[in-house]
Order: sequence, then structure tokens, then C-alpha cells
Amino acid sequence: TIPVNWSQYQVVYPEYFTYNHSMIGYHPLLYSKTSQKIENINYVAKSDYIKNSDFNPANHSDNKSISYLKQVFDYAANNIPAMKREPYLTTLDNYTTQVKFELANTNFIKVGGQTKNYTTSWTDIAKQLAQDENFGEQLKGVNFTEDAVDQLTRETSDTIVKLSSIYNFVQHTIKWNGHKSAFTTKSLKKTYSEKTGNSADINLLLTAMLKKAGINASPVVLSTRENGILSFTHATISDCNYVIVQAIVDGKPILLDATEPNLQEGCLPFRCLNGEGHLIGNEESKPVSLVNPKSIENAMVQLEIKDGRVTGTIEKRIMGLGAFNFRESVKSSGGKQEYFEKIKNSSSEFDYLEYQYGNLDSLSQPVNIKYKIVIKERQEGDAEIIYIDPQLFNSHKDNPFTSPTREYPVDFGSTFTEGYTLRLTIPDGYVVEELPKSQVVALEGKGGIFSYQVAKLDNKVIINQRFTIDKIQYIPSEYQGLKNFYDLVVSKLAEQIILKRKTI
Repeated sequence: TIPVNWSQYQVVYPEYFTYNHSMIGYHPLLYSKTSQKIENINYVAKSDYIKNSDFNPANHSDNKSISYLKQVFDYAANNIPAMKREPYLTTLDNYTTQVKFELANTNFIKVGGQTKNYTTSWTDIAKQLAQDENFGEQLKGVNFTEDAVDQLTRETSDTIVKLSSIYNFVQHTIKWNGHKSAFTTKSLKKTYSEKTGNSADINLLLTAMLKKAGINASPVVLSTRENGILSFTHATISDCNYVIVQAIVDGKPILLDATEPNLQEGCLPFRCLNGEGHLIGNEESKPVSLVNPKSIENAMVQLEIKDGRVTGTIEKRIMGLGAFNFRESVKSSGGKQEYFEKIKNSSSEFDYLEYQYGNLDSLSQPVNIKYKIVIKERQEGDAEIIYIDPQLFNSHKDNPFTSPTREYPVDFGSTFTEGYTLRLTIPDGYVVEELPKSQVVALEGKGGIFSYQVAKLDNKVIINQRFTIDKIQYIPSEYQGLKNFYDLVVSKLAEQIILKRKTI
């Protein structure tokens, strides 16, 4: 986060070791040099030998030398600007110029030893993990789950119902301790009995129970957003810090994470939305895209003005990761009433009078929200002009992209749609003086769209708007178009409805 005038790194290791090198970062190196040099190690070898016929031992010393090649790598960078935290950024580590080393193999044949290969591909990693006592070995010998799986699935032959039943059981029975890991810390039997564990403990248990039910399920290792993306140049298990599950039902993959009690099946926590993970099968591996279904939030607002008071209702329907976030907010507040009191006390624009929250416990259903409200700012009952802000809750009052340029990708994590409909009843004695204009704007490459439609029908003003981001990541060259898109949205949503008293 500070500018660097000069940065240099040299690494030297003997020919007996081979490392995979991977360069990442957004600022180029000044140079990267490789060389070899001969290195000698001189040492004294001492031994005992027979000096005479009386078998009296004596010490003997030899001066010896070993010659080997040493590999020398030199890296340098200069005039690197400070790294700046910006909105919708995964982690700065993804974009810091750096070199990573992963041991590929060792070869000590020259000095009387042996060779040993380490992880050089995801297939090699899959083979290694299949035999690891804290990973693949855990999926064997899970007969302790047989009774539970039988009880959860005996009344149905539908695979998706079986999956939902097992997922719901693990999700609400085994508590996540908050630790992220690609490896278990104890046996799955102990996780099952203690009802707590890390991400690998829980999701490998889920994998085992799904397999026991005859469902095609495999663990997927990944790196979470704050941990950085996995290398594209070579395989590495050391960068993985999390495990989820992929199940195949009717030929379609379903991603599962049972660490969160409020997360619907087929949806991942935001922390997991980080490029690609790798499925670990029976000694085989393949990449898995870490994407969620689109998050959708639709709102319907109805307002009327009477005696200087603006009253109305707000109805919302939330699906996807947004529904999870709302359920978590209610949970962390202590419950429905406590959450309602919290937003009621924090609102400066209107008073909440009543609330309804539906489907909070039905994770497969959208969250339904309904409020009855009164706008705090009163209108004069006989005012000549009435100004109405059509945006009761505007998440786009300001553009999050304020920098004129951007060096790093914008990463939304997931695609999303925000829908909003306003139905305003024009009070008796007033006419519409001015309305916002309808407008539709699209991002290049079908990356997103903003639609704003305005109509007047009888005594009502109706506004239908839709804001959609259909692309998860925007590279720096696309930044200006995205910034301009948000500028336009912010400007349009600031426009007001103006009503004027009728003249006789």
C-alpha cells in the first residue's frame, strides 16, 4: 500500500530441487534473470580403521569435496505505485507483483539418494488427496452414517429430495466453528458425534452421507476470496483453504456448502465465489466454476398523499445470496421483532408502522418482506408544488467507482438484478407538472442493463425500473464504460416527480 522505488529478490537453491515458479501481479518486472553456478562443499570425513595387529583403532581423516550446480534466480521491479483498495476488489494479494514457489520434485541420485515427485498437476494432487488421512481416507468407513442416511431418505426415491434432506440435516446439525480449511482436524465420526467442525470436517461429512445415499458427490477444494485466486500456471494444494461439495443430479451439477444454516442448497457463501476450484474425484481432478445463481431482488412500492402525509406500503421479494444476507441480518439481530425495531430506529426518512417477514425458515423459497410506512417529511396540505422522490430506498445514490482510472478488475462475485416498481396516486386537486423521462442503457458486451420506464395512467404515476449486472468481472479496459454506466444510473435515480395544484 506504499509506493516502491526499487524491489529486488534473489533465490538460490541446489540442483537437487526443482520448483514450479509462478508470477502474478499487475505491474511488470524490470527483469527476471536465470543463471547457474558451480558450488563446492568442502568437508572433512572422519573414520575409524585398524592400525596394527593388536587391533588398536585409530582415527583417520580425509578432505573431501562435493560439486553441484546451484540455480540462481534474480527478480527486480522499479517505480511500483502504491496499491489502492477499491470497491469490488477480491484481495490486493491477487494483484501484488510476486513470485510463488512450489516444490515439484527432489533428485538426490548424484549423492546416493533417490528421486521423489511432489504435486505437479491436479491429477497428482487428486491421487495424493485420495490417500491423505485428513481428506480422502475420511470418506472411507463411514458406516456410522448409515442409520441417519436411511432415516432421511427411506420415504422417497427422488434423488433431489434425498439430497435436500441430507443437506438440511448436516447444515442444521453440525455447527461450523468458523475455521476455513482444506483438511479435516478429526475423524468424520468425531465431527458427527461432537456436532461441530471446520469447513472440511462439515463438507466432507456431507460428501460421505450423499455417497452413502447413492448420490454422485465429490469434494471441491478452493481458495476463498480473501485468500487469493489459485494459480493458472500450475497446480498447488497449499493455496487451497476450503472445501465444498459438488453433487450431480439428473446430469446437472449442484454446488453445496453446509457451513451456513441460512444458505439455500445450490448457493455458495460470498467468500467462496473466487474463480475456479478443483473437484477431487477418484484419483482425478477437473476445474469447477465457483458461481451462484443470479441474486434477484424485486420491490413494489405504493404511495399516496393525503392531508400532507405520504403513506404507503413496501413489498420485497428476495432470491439467491440476497435472501441469505437478509436471513443472516434477522438472525444476528435476535429475531424478527428485534430486526424490525433496529431498522425502525435507524430510519431517518420514514416511519415503519407494520412489518411482515415470510419464508425466513423456508430456504428454498424467496424471502418475502412487507412494510407499512409514513414518510417523515410532511407536505403542505395546500402547497402549490409537491416534490416526490420516487426512490424510497436507493442503493445507487452514489457511484462506488470514483477513481478516473482503475488498475485492477472489478469483481462483483455474482450476477444480480434489482427490480423496483412505484405506483404513486396523484392527490385530488393536483396534476403532474414534470416526470422523469424513460430511458434504457446497456453496457457493452451484454454486461448489464438499466431500464427506467415511466407512465401516467389515470390518477397514477407508475415507474418500472430494472438494474442488472450480467457479468461477474470487468477488466481494467472495461472500467470506464462501467463507471459511466453507474454515473448515468445515479443521475437518473436522483430525478423527482413534480406535482402542481390545479388552476381553476
